Amino acid sequence: MRRRHVLAALVLLAALPCWAAPGAGKAGSGGGKAGGSGKGRGHGTDGKPAARADDPSAPVREAYRLDQAFLAEADRPEEERHAAVPWEPPHRDRLFTKRLAALLETDARYSSVTDEVGALDGDPLLDAQDFDDDVFKGVTIDVVDRKDDRAEVRARFKLDGPREVRFVLLREQGRWAIDDIRGPSGSLAELLSAPHDCAEGWNEPCRRE
Repeated sequence: MRRRHVLAALVLLAALPCWAAPGAGKAGSGGGKAGGSGKGRGHGTDGKPAARADDPSAPVREAYRLDQAFLAEADRPEEERHAAVPWEPPHRDRLFTKRLAALLETDARYSSVTDEVGALDGDPLLDAQDFDDDVFKGVTIDVVDRKDDRAEVRARFKLDGPREVRFVLLREQGRWAIDDIRGPSGSLAELLSAPHDCAEGWNEPCRRE
Protein backbone atom coordinates (compact mmCIF):
# COMPACT_ATOMS: atom_id res chain seq x y z
CA MET A 1 0.00 0.00 0.00
CA ARG A 2 1.34 3.38 -0.99
CA ARG A 3 1.54 5.95 1.81
CA ARG A 4 1.12 9.45 0.55
CA HIS A 5 -0.78 9.52 3.70
CA VAL A 6 -0.97 10.99 6.23
CA LEU A 7 2.28 12.51 6.31
CA ALA A 8 1.07 16.01 5.83
CA ALA A 9 -2.13 15.26 7.74
CA LEU A 10 -0.45 13.25 10.46
CA VAL A 11 2.32 15.76 10.88
CA LEU A 12 -0.41 18.32 11.52
CA LEU A 13 -2.20 15.99 13.93
CA ALA A 14 1.06 15.34 15.69
CA ALA A 15 0.98 18.87 17.00
CA LEU A 16 -2.34 18.30 18.73
CA PRO A 17 -2.59 17.21 22.38
CA CYS A 18 -4.44 13.99 21.53
CA TRP A 19 -1.24 12.58 20.05
CA ALA A 20 0.63 12.66 23.31
CA ALA A 21 -1.92 10.63 25.21
CA PRO A 22 -0.80 9.23 28.57
CA GLY A 23 0.95 5.91 28.18
CA ALA A 24 1.39 6.37 24.47
CA GLY A 25 4.92 6.02 23.25
CA LYS A 26 4.24 8.13 20.28
CA ALA A 27 5.49 11.35 18.98
CA GLY A 28 8.07 10.57 16.59
CA SER A 29 8.84 6.98 16.92
CA GLY A 30 7.02 3.98 17.85
CA GLY A 31 6.82 4.23 21.58
CA GLY A 32 4.36 2.57 23.88
CA LYS A 33 3.71 -1.08 23.32
CA ALA A 34 4.16 -0.73 19.60
CA GLY A 35 7.56 0.93 19.60
CA GLY A 36 8.97 0.17 22.99
CA SER A 37 11.18 2.39 25.05
CA GLY A 38 14.43 1.57 23.33
CA LYS A 39 15.64 -0.46 26.30
CA GLY A 40 16.99 -3.94 25.90
CA ARG A 41 19.15 -5.25 23.13
CA GLY A 42 16.92 -6.27 20.24
CA HIS A 43 17.78 -5.40 16.65
CA GLY A 44 17.82 -2.22 14.61
CA THR A 45 15.63 -1.49 11.61
CA ASP A 46 18.25 -2.95 9.32
CA GLY A 47 18.34 -6.24 11.21
CA LYS A 48 21.68 -5.57 12.88
CA PRO A 49 22.01 -5.77 16.67
CA ALA A 50 20.73 -2.60 18.33
CA ALA A 51 23.42 0.05 18.69
CA ARG A 52 25.07 0.68 22.07
CA ALA A 53 24.53 3.97 23.85
CA ASP A 54 28.04 5.17 22.95
CA ASP A 55 27.40 4.50 19.25
CA PRO A 56 26.43 7.67 17.32
CA SER A 57 24.06 5.60 15.19
CA ALA A 58 21.91 4.66 18.21
CA PRO A 59 19.47 7.62 17.97
CA VAL A 60 19.15 7.14 14.21
CA ARG A 61 18.34 3.43 14.56
CA GLU A 62 15.84 4.23 17.29
CA ALA A 63 14.21 6.93 15.16
CA TYR A 64 13.69 4.58 12.22
CA ARG A 65 12.34 1.87 14.54
CA LEU A 66 9.84 4.28 16.05
CA ASP A 67 8.87 5.66 12.65
CA GLN A 68 8.19 2.14 11.40
CA ALA A 69 6.06 1.36 14.47
CA PHE A 70 4.05 4.54 13.99
CA LEU A 71 3.35 3.85 10.33
CA ALA A 72 2.27 0.31 11.17
CA GLU A 73 -0.62 1.86 13.13
CA ALA A 74 -1.47 4.64 10.69
CA ASP A 75 -4.50 2.89 9.19
CA ARG A 76 -6.05 2.06 12.56
CA PRO A 77 -8.81 4.15 14.14
CA GLU A 78 -7.37 7.04 16.13
CA GLU A 79 -8.34 5.49 19.46
CA GLU A 80 -6.29 2.37 18.63
CA ARG A 81 -3.05 4.21 17.84
CA HIS A 82 -0.41 4.12 20.56
CA ALA A 83 2.76 5.01 18.65
CA ALA A 84 4.20 8.41 17.80
CA VAL A 85 6.63 9.79 15.25
CA PRO A 86 10.19 10.28 16.55
CA TRP A 87 10.24 14.04 15.98
CA GLU A 88 7.35 14.65 18.40
CA PRO A 89 7.06 14.14 22.18
CA PRO A 90 7.82 11.98 24.04
CA HIS A 91 10.76 11.05 21.80
CA ARG A 92 11.84 14.43 20.47
CA ASP A 93 13.89 15.65 23.42
CA ARG A 94 15.80 12.39 23.85
CA LEU A 95 16.63 11.81 20.17
CA PHE A 96 17.39 15.37 19.00
CA THR A 97 19.71 18.11 20.19
CA LYS A 98 18.24 21.04 22.06
CA ARG A 99 18.63 23.20 18.95
CA LEU A 100 16.80 20.88 16.57
CA ALA A 101 14.20 19.89 19.17
CA ALA A 102 13.38 23.58 19.66
CA LEU A 103 12.96 24.08 15.90
CA LEU A 104 10.70 21.02 15.69
CA GLU A 105 8.65 22.24 18.64
CA THR A 106 8.14 25.65 17.02
CA ASP A 107 7.01 24.03 13.78
CA ALA A 108 4.56 21.77 15.62
CA ARG A 109 3.23 24.75 17.59
CA TYR A 110 2.71 26.67 14.36
CA SER A 111 0.58 23.81 13.02
CA SER A 112 -1.40 23.59 16.25
CA VAL A 113 -2.07 27.32 16.49
CA THR A 114 -2.87 27.99 12.84
CA ASP A 115 -4.32 24.64 11.67
CA GLU A 116 -1.85 24.88 8.79
CA VAL A 117 0.81 22.37 7.83
CA GLY A 118 4.17 23.67 8.99
CA ALA A 119 7.51 23.52 7.23
CA LEU A 120 7.76 19.80 7.98
CA ASP A 121 5.21 18.27 5.61
CA GLY A 122 6.68 14.81 5.15
CA ASP A 123 8.78 12.15 6.81
CA PRO A 124 12.26 13.65 7.45
CA LEU A 125 13.84 10.21 7.92
CA LEU A 126 12.83 9.26 4.38
CA ASP A 127 12.74 12.78 2.91
CA ALA A 128 9.43 11.84 1.31
CA GLN A 129 5.65 11.99 1.56
CA ASP A 130 4.93 9.08 -0.76
CA PHE A 131 6.35 5.64 0.03
CA ASP A 132 5.53 1.98 0.46
CA ASP A 133 4.96 0.31 3.80
CA ASP A 134 7.96 -1.95 3.34
CA VAL A 135 10.49 0.86 2.78
CA PHE A 136 11.93 0.29 6.27
CA LYS A 137 12.79 -3.35 5.58
CA GLY A 138 15.79 -2.40 3.49
CA VAL A 139 17.23 0.40 5.63
CA THR A 140 20.96 0.15 6.38
CA ILE A 141 22.59 2.51 8.86
CA ASP A 142 26.32 3.21 9.17
CA VAL A 143 28.60 5.67 10.92
CA VAL A 144 30.60 7.31 8.13
CA ASP A 145 32.50 9.93 10.12
CA ARG A 146 33.27 10.57 13.78
CA LYS A 147 35.53 13.10 15.43
CA ASP A 148 35.35 14.09 19.07
CA ASP A 149 31.74 15.03 19.84
CA ARG A 150 30.51 15.15 16.26
CA ALA A 151 29.57 12.30 13.95
CA GLU A 152 27.83 11.67 10.65
CA VAL A 153 25.55 8.69 10.11
CA ARG A 154 24.29 7.48 6.74
CA ALA A 155 20.98 5.73 6.14
CA ARG A 156 20.43 3.95 2.84
CA PHE A 157 17.22 2.45 1.52
CA LYS A 158 15.19 2.08 -1.66
CA LEU A 159 12.47 4.59 -2.46
CA ASP A 160 11.83 4.96 -6.17
CA GLY A 161 15.44 3.88 -6.53
CA PRO A 162 18.37 4.03 -4.12
CA ARG A 163 18.15 6.87 -1.60
CA GLU A 164 20.56 8.18 1.01
CA VAL A 165 19.86 10.38 4.02
CA ARG A 166 22.65 11.75 6.23
CA PHE A 167 22.37 12.59 9.92
CA VAL A 168 24.62 14.99 11.81
CA LEU A 169 24.97 13.93 15.44
CA LEU A 170 26.45 15.79 18.38
CA ARG A 171 27.31 14.50 21.81
CA GLU A 172 25.21 16.66 24.08
CA GLN A 173 25.07 16.21 27.85
CA GLY A 174 26.82 12.88 27.54
CA ARG A 175 24.55 11.40 24.87
CA TRP A 176 24.46 11.34 21.10
CA ALA A 177 21.61 13.34 19.57
CA ILE A 178 20.51 14.21 16.04
CA ASP A 179 21.35 17.83 15.15
CA ASP A 180 20.38 17.78 11.47
CA ILE A 181 18.93 15.50 8.80
CA ARG A 182 20.12 16.01 5.24
CA GLY A 183 18.32 14.27 2.40
CA PRO A 184 17.92 14.94 -1.31
CA SER A 185 15.67 17.90 -0.47
CA GLY A 186 18.29 19.56 1.72
CA SER A 187 18.81 20.28 5.41
CA LEU A 188 15.97 19.85 7.90
CA ALA A 189 17.53 22.39 10.26
CA GLU A 190 17.71 25.00 7.50
CA LEU A 191 14.11 24.29 6.50
CA LEU A 192 12.86 24.72 10.06
CA SER A 193 14.97 27.84 10.65
CA ALA A 194 13.17 29.82 7.94
CA PRO A 195 10.21 32.01 9.04
CA HIS A 196 6.78 30.41 8.69
CA ASP A 197 4.12 31.83 6.42
CA CYS A 198 2.03 34.42 8.18
CA ALA A 199 -1.25 32.94 9.36
CA GLU A 200 -4.07 33.82 11.72
CA GLY A 201 -3.07 33.20 15.32
CA TRP A 202 0.68 33.20 14.66
CA ASN A 203 2.31 36.13 16.42
CA GLU A 204 5.97 35.27 15.84
CA PRO A 205 8.09 36.58 12.94
CA CYS A 206 6.61 35.28 9.70
CA ARG A 207 6.90 35.49 5.92
CA ARG A 208 4.27 37.29 3.90
CA GLU A 209 3.54 36.10 0.39
